[in-house]
Amino acid sequence: SVLIFAPGSKTAAIFASLLRERTAGKDRPRRIVGVTSEFSRAFVEGTGLYDEVVLTSADPLSVFNINTNTNTNTNEKEKRVVLFDFGARAGAAQRWAGTLTPHFPENNQFLFVGIGTAILDPKVLDSVFAAMAGAAPSYQSARVNAGDLRRRAMKTVGEKRYWAEEAESWEKFRKDGIKGLRMTW
Repeated sequence: SVLIFAPGSKTAAIFASLLRERTAGKDRPRRIVGVTSEFSRAFVEGTGLYDEVVLTSADPLSVFNINTNTNTNTNEKEKRVVLFDFGARAGAAQRWAGTLTPHFPENNQFLFVGIGTAILDPKVLDSVFAAMAGAAPSYQSARVNAGDLRRRAMKTVGEKRYWAEEAESWEKFRKDGIKGLRMTW
């Protein structure tokens, strides 16, 4: 499963759209879950991009049917979780990662991917940094940005193929768009 924090952002919505287009099975996540604020919930649900939309204030364990009495993952289908943080506020994504990690203990069962820079509410900034200054997170994590990913993709597939596939992808996106999101090109 894929958890997408700040799922109403343009980048997250485009990412979710690309994930949905993948062929079911190996290349497509079992489910795509948007984790959002109450304020953004209606918009995120209206896009139709997510299999499920939950609030950042929800209990992360309930999203995965984890039994808190036995501390076990009762959802046999849930083998791997990747959390993508596109800018959730107040350390919400880190809180979810810390809660879920013990329930996916095998190597590579849980991965936190931070996209770009995090947006933090100035009112909670000090408490988030204080928490982060403590022990290193218990989960595997990576921070990425579009420029680095683009350079790696070009190196892997070659510039000509990269630009051709990007142009094709953008043209499809311009044609299909995302419900509830209007962009002027």
